Amino acid sequence: MITDLISRRIRRGCRVRAHSLSFLCLVGALALPQHLFARQGQGLSEVEDAYTLPPEMIREFFNRDKNYATLNNMGPDGNHFIVPLVTELSTLERMSQVTYRLAMLELRPKVDRLWHLDTFGVYGLQVYSLADRTFRDISLPDDAFVSDMTWSPEGSQIAFLLHLANRTEVWTADVATGRTRRLSDAPVMATIATRSQVRGMITSRMLQWTPNGTVITLLVPGDRGAEPARNPIPASPLIRRTRDEPTPTRTLPFLLKDEHDKSLFVHYTRSQVAELTRGRRPRLIGEPAMYESISLSPDGQYLLTQQVVEPFSFITSYQGFAGRTEVMDLEGNVLAVLDEQELREKARSGRDDDRDDAAPRELSWRPDGVGVSFLQRGPGESDSASEEDESRGDRIMLLAPPFAMDQAQVIARSEDPLEDLQYSPDGAYAFATVSHDDEDALAAFDLSSAEPARHLIVDFYDPEDVTQLPGELFARQTSNGISYAVVSTDGGAVYLHGDGLKDDFKPQPFIDRVGLTDGETTRIFEGPKETFDRPLAALDDDFNR
Repeated sequence: MITDLISRRIRRGCRVRAHSLSFLCLVGALALPQHLFARQGQGLSEVEDAYTLPPEMIREFFNRDKNYATLNNMGPDGNHFIVPLVTELSTLERMSQVTYRLAMLELRPKVDRLWHLDTFGVYGLQVYSLADRTFRDISLPDDAFVSDMTWSPEGSQIAFLLHLANRTEVWTADVATGRTRRLSDAPVMATIATRSQVRGMITSRMLQWTPNGTVITLLVPGDRGAEPARNPIPASPLIRRTRDEPTPTRTLPFLLKDEHDKSLFVHYTRSQVAELTRGRRPRLIGEPAMYESISLSPDGQYLLTQQVVEPFSFITSYQGFAGRTEVMDLEGNVLAVLDEQELREKARSGRDDDRDDAAPRELSWRPDGVGVSFLQRGPGESDSASEEDESRGDRIMLLAPPFAMDQAQVIARSEDPLEDLQYSPDGAYAFATVSHDDEDALAAFDLSSAEPARHLIVDFYDPEDVTQLPGELFARQTSNGISYAVVSTDGGAVYLHGDGLKDDFKPQPFIDRVGLTDGETTRIFEGPKETFDRPLAALDDDFNR
């Protein structure tokens, strides 16, 4: 019935002035400028400039609360879950604010945050207790959105970014009472590092809890100054130079256009790492940079940072700009540069990343706290970095303090390429996807042995055949976003989960238990054919609940 009402309303509008406004017919569902339609018996000069709203029935439909509880963001206590309340509606006032579009980054300059964090998203939070079967509302200011919800290590608090009318701040919520408090009134730089996703609750890249209960984040630098002014007088002709080699690129709607755009990009992405403690001034860490992410080590002593660095480009998005990965201590001293990524202007295809073949990959903290883990191609028998040298293989590397890359240790080897590296929580096992002849397998490496051998716990399969996919390794994340594979309490099995697509492409989500020694697979959950049942969270490491 609602569809019929919308269709009739659109047809009525189109009939009135179809000779000149047929291209506007699609906007008729929610609100139409009244000057588009001449009332019967009136001339065009008498038409009022206003919006024509749809009938109350349709307005009520679009304003209904569409939220339902999805229990997929479980706290460290295994009992409480964050439940976001999301709206996809906005207002003309919010949508009309000044927006800069720079190298595929859409931001609001007045508030230093992403465009969509200023228009719609998470407007409320609840905490659900599985033990009590109750919801508790988190108290939030009116007309504000939140993002980057992050559990404290013990699960008693939640830190989040609160996007207010004039700035973004870090706030915390008490899980037991729902009470919220401002952690600091220092303005946050919520542009290239913020997490804007609300479904799936991806862990924040710019809110990190320390063991002392403080929060490390990215602030607007105190010395930033005013926005760079555009010189209306051109300093030169507008010049574009082609590259020496063919450079296939995607068609992107808004890129950097000139040097002033470059200056604006730096102005609204350069941030200051700082530690926030309630009742104290922020403690600044290191120098401002264009940080894309910060990750605190499990022992709380070091930060693994990713930055955007110059040179920039006029033909690709900021995600293709040059980058740098560093380790620094909490005094701001840069201890090591782990990777320097050059400008990437070519469109990526498949697994080819157009990078130095010997560059470190998947740099991250190991969950057991012994250092930084990464993947790297081996030197090969000829000690060359040639792709044609099939003897090179892949290596799992460990970089312990003081993080000198020339002292990185090889902890396991594979004759075939590896990706999607994960560890058990105690670091006893490493897991990775192995690729060979366009097929994949899942390998386990027992790191307790002197020479950890590659042991396939899932044999090679065709990743293009979606009906035969064995599933992905079931992993969790710490409150600060360090990922680890879930291992059974007896240490003998891991778990795979997948969509379970059948020959008719209907899904039956599943969870399999896979033995680490024999690869024996036991299905412990499979959704029925008649309904769609998808596992959201394992309440214990043996998947009994």
